[in-house]
Amino acid sequence: MGIYKTITEFVADMRLLLENCYRFNGPDHPISRKAQRIETLLEQKLALLSRLVFICLLVLSFDTVGWA
Repeated sequence: MGIYKTITEFVADMRLLLENCYRFNGPDHPISRKAQRIETLLEQKLALLSRLVFICLLVLSFDTVGWA
């Protein structure tokens, strides 16, 4: 209750919140413009997270074959 079990659940909820904001306030409403900034930041952070996870998995895979 109120806690996300996965990042996927959190991201899905954030995207739904943003879509509802645009739908119910219109694209030119000040709150929708704030939501656009939040959406941009969310996507940037997700891209960064994706790269970090990839790097961690790469390092772990090198460690398991004795390259570290």
